[in-house]
Amino acid sequence: MNEAVSSIHSSDLRRGFELLLEAVKKPNRDAVEDYQRIRTKLCRFFGAYSVVDPDELADESIDRVARKLGSGTVLDLSSDSYFLTVARFVLLEHRRGRLNRAVSLDDEESHFEPSYDPTEEVELISERLKKEIGLDAIAECRRKLSSKEQEILGTYNGGAGREKIERRNALALKLAMSKEALVVAVSRINSKLKNCVRQKLANQPLFAGA
Repeated sequence: MNEAVSSIHSSDLRRGFELLLEAVKKPNRDAVEDYQRIRTKLCRFFGAYSVVDPDELADESIDRVARKLGSGTVLDLSSDSYFLTVARFVLLEHRRGRLNRAVSLDDEESHFEPSYDPTEEVELISERLKKEIGLDAIAECRRKLSSKEQEILGTYNGGAGREKIERRNALALKLAMSKEALVVAVSRINSKLKNCVRQKLANQPLFAGA
């Protein structure tokens, strides 16, 4: 039974890797070149968190994406954001795995400094990843707004103090709106943005129950 399951996973990985190379290939470029670019980016990501073997975690992240493709899941790989999202979860699992190994050791104190709290580290990593994923979701949802909506939000929220007031007055004049109508328009755009972000985060394990 285990051999059959293993064979299916291996088949998904092979088929998925072929699909992955096709998906990441840019026009007039070699697919392997784009694959190496993504792998290098993931290695740097894990290296920034000082993991022991960033190459191994980068490969694990890519393998997971390939398996999903091989199983028939449709993924948007037009940018590197999906790879980075997977990498963040691989990192968190890696940290949690290290935590589980750490607390099972009888001579725990000989492996860690007294001030080192592995549980706290995992919590900090989790919060940092939540913030990064949330910012990615906001950026992606902002890109889905119309150019006019993006301009309104950018102008309305820009500046500070007197400059901000002047920018908003000029924006209302440009759009032939009263100040009150502009506030309503901005509120509606913000609601649209928040709903988009909420939907994107709903399926993220880190935000489960949030």
